[in-house]
Amino acid sequence: MSRFWTLGHVLRRCHQANIAAWAAAVGPVPTAPQAAVLSALAETDGADMQFVGTIASLEKTTLTGVARRLERDGWIRRQEDPRDRRRHLLALTTAGRVALGQTMPLAARAAAGFLAPVPVADHARLTRHLRELGRVSPEPPPGIALGETAWQRLTATPGHLIRRAQQAHTAHWLAEFGQDLTGPQYAVLRMTGLAGETTHARLAELAALDKATLSGVIDRLTRRGLLAAEPDPRDKRTRGLSLTEAGRELERSSRPRVRRVQIQTAAPVADDDWPWLSGVLEQLAFRSGTPEIDLDTLAVDEP
Repeated sequence: MSRFWTLGHVLRRCHQANIAAWAAAVGPVPTAPQAAVLSALAETDGADMQFVGTIASLEKTTLTGVARRLERDGWIRRQEDPRDRRRHLLALTTAGRVALGQTMPLAARAAAGFLAPVPVADHARLTRHLRELGRVSPEPPPGIALGETAWQRLTATPGHLIRRAQQAHTAHWLAEFGQDLTGPQYAVLRMTGLAGETTHARLAELAALDKATLSGVIDRLTRRGLLAAEPDPRDKRTRGLSLTEAGRELERSSRPRVRRVQIQTAAPVADDDWPWLSGVLEQLAFRSGTPEIDLDTLAVDEP
């Protein structure tokens, strides 16, 4: 992997590329998480939220929002478990089954679009390594009443595996940094340091963050005295962003810890396989080319 891009950054860009491929092939509805929930429920007669969250790899808050929208649209129904009224079961409606049937061919097209930079002969190898990176076992975990074939089918899509890899990376990042520094905050510090003085729009491209997320990150880093924002004398509507001395020092001192997170995240993949996998991930992440900045001229240590 290039010395300028961290594994977390590349995985974030892969996730964005997958979302774009899904939108192009499927459209806005259902979203990929919604389709994952529908697919999970298609394998059962009734499942609780924990079961669905495990299969779809969605955390509780996200899953709750997804389930509410699907119920509102009449694609799933929620009912009390007759054996435990404190527990609710989810099940597909007839409309949900029809929607899922219509979505599956489009989802296959989306997956093919996302994987287009990778030769078809390498897809199985990529899937195997993504399962390793995302800590996805070939067998369902204990307590999940699902056959091995169904489990592998539901957890083998590239979008699902990229999301699992991101979750593994986030878990290692939190273990290393806690709440002191988030992944997006480090991305902004690092990309601002690489680019020198930059703008909000340019930083969004470099750090691969959407406008709302980036605005929040910039505000927090500015309040902490790590980022300086000054009006551009040529355009008062634009702020020039640069690192303060404290920001430069935090970015430098964080590099060994960031490297440790990358090593821990990549640990399940054999050393001999990692150069190939990291190269493929960069192909998927930067299919339209890397951001237009002459990074090779910058004397910056590896992250």
